Amino acid sequence: IVTVGGESSSPGGMYQFSPNRVTASNGTIIRFRFSSPGNHSVAHIAFSYPCTPLGDKIESSFEPVALGAANVPEWSIEVIDDRGR
Repeated sequence: IVTVGGESSSPGGMYQFSPNRVTASNGTIIRFRFSSPGNHSVAHIAFSYPCTPLGDKIESSFEPVALGAANVPEWSIEVIDDRGR
């Protein structure tokens, strides 16, 4: 499970992934849990254009999380190319 978001007082603040790097083989399901308040998403982007998905369909929708929410949204993706692309 990759946690999306963090405590505002933690290094990286509310906009981070933990762990921030995942190594997985083909067929592995990676689950993202949107756990901190705010509106978060997961997308494959170019570092130089952080708000523009690359178009390879690796993109969750925006997942709003209310402060103190007991049930938080999750999004999963299956690894189909484990060569880091």
